[in-house]
Amino acid sequence: MIKNVLQYSLIFFSLFIFVVHVNAAEQINDYNTTIMVNSDATITVTEEIGYDFGDAQKHGIYRDIPVKYKARGGNYKLRVSNVSVVDGKGSLWNFIEQKNGNDLRIKIGDANKYVTGEKTYIITYTVARALNFIDGHPELYWNVIGDNWNVPMAKVHARVFTSNGIEIQENSCFAGAVGTTDSCLNQLLSDDNVYFAHENLGPHDVFTIVVGLPEGSIREPSLWQDILWIVEDNWILFIPVIVLIVMSTLWYLRGRDPHGRGTIVPEYDAPEDLTPSEIGTIVDENAHMKDVSAMFIDLAVRGYLKIKKIDKDGIFSNDDYELIKLRDESSLAVKFEKDFFQAIFGTGQSVKLSDLKNKFYKDLSSIRREIYQQTVTKQYFVANPKKVRSLYIGIGGFMAFAGFFVGGFVGGYGILALSMSGAIIAIFGFFMPQRTMKGALMRERIEGLKLYLETAEKDRINFHNAPEKNPERFEKLLPYAMVLGVETQWAQQFADIYTQTPQWYEGSGSMNSLLLANSLSTFSSKAGSTIASSPSSASSGGSGFSGGGGGGGFGGGGGGSW
Repeated sequence: MIKNVLQYSLIFFSLFIFVVHVNAAEQINDYNTTIMVNSDATITVTEEIGYDFGDAQKHGIYRDIPVKYKARGGNYKLRVSNVSVVDGKGSLWNFIEQKNGNDLRIKIGDANKYVTGEKTYIITYTVARALNFIDGHPELYWNVIGDNWNVPMAKVHARVFTSNGIEIQENSCFAGAVGTTDSCLNQLLSDDNVYFAHENLGPHDVFTIVVGLPEGSIREPSLWQDILWIVEDNWILFIPVIVLIVMSTLWYLRGRDPHGRGTIVPEYDAPEDLTPSEIGTIVDENAHMKDVSAMFIDLAVRGYLKIKKIDKDGIFSNDDYELIKLRDESSLAVKFEKDFFQAIFGTGQSVKLSDLKNKFYKDLSSIRREIYQQTVTKQYFVANPKKVRSLYIGIGGFMAFAGFFVGGFVGGYGILALSMSGAIIAIFGFFMPQRTMKGALMRERIEGLKLYLETAEKDRINFHNAPEKNPERFEKLLPYAMVLGVETQWAQQFADIYTQTPQWYEGSGSMNSLLLANSLSTFSSKAGSTIASSPSSASSGGSGFSGGGGGGGFGGGGGGSW
């Protein structure tokens, strides 16, 4: 067994020495690059590579040019075109273009033929998007030699000039390991071109040049061209468009309400004996706090409780209210009203509104949930509006959060795209609760009730068989007017009729319809904030593309033999 191990070790060592010998024999004697900066913001690059294969027999070389970068908020791609490869005498070399990760690979040679010794490869190509524009000043920041060449280079040269003889203002070059700030050995600048040179670059060393041109000397790509490139390079920007199409389709199929009668006619009473809370929920698909607090007044009008205002001394005093139980809740037919009544009084006969602060919230969520469920049970909605809304808002919020969470992987455009997609889903969530046909017709009837409540007497010429106005009718419909936001208009119609103080409300001073509506509106607002309060809420109170240095610009990459 020891003998076998020694044999395998000897074979492995021999192969290692052979590979090292072959690699050591290969080198680039001369790497001469010429770059012409064109007036249309493209560059034309010519690389003359004197590659010495030594004693090795290979098919040719390959040249990897980086074209895809993570930069400027997302993916940034160079456009490489017009690739050609000839030898030192101008004869064409066989080559193919391949995608190699983020690089364009130019593979030169013939798989059926071998080459040895020194060969010359002259590669020419055009690159768009390789110039930076800094405050209008064009800048070429280019890695002539990238860090993926695995052979040494005896001499490297680079010359940059412009197609229209524009004066070059600034220049610098770096040579050595990636990130180096050491200058190259030779820099010569004339009016319209600059020459750089270095010697003895090791494998994986870089040779980077920076050239600055006068402001306005090169035509900068238009905004629309930049936008087109950005969209082409960053497919993730299409996600919001796709999400918008998907959500629009979902809304059309599963969120859009059926068409009702299409006309609004006055309704003189609450349709189908619906409670103010149900009316308020059906009309806008939301059980707001005003819909819940309207139950105080509705139950008072119906004789279940009395609201008594407790005046306090002082200009800045905070008035309180006492709620007095008049009837037992067992006669209430609707479950959420029973639960509401029980949550107010418990086993007592009276309670101050202020005593419900930081306590009622425990029952509030279940009462609102029951209101939603009641509208579904009565077949006004396809599904619970709150659950539908929460589902889409939750998905949208998660997508927006995911955009920031994976920002390091998808870049700034990815964050923007996912955040926009999340916002689109969340916004659509508010429109996704769907009424049934019964619900759509009921909504029109509620709008008819609102029309009746808010229309002044002088404008009612088209109303037929409207009931006689009296204090009882004013009180009965006042909670409905409050959830529909027209209590002032409703009270104005009774300004000369309603002059009494209702048995279910006790306040200070004289009383009429407008004063009562205003007092109850104040009470409702205060009651809503009180029952919604909880302990927690009460206590909360440079130059270059990636910076100066070797390997920081476009271009570069590497190559080798095959």
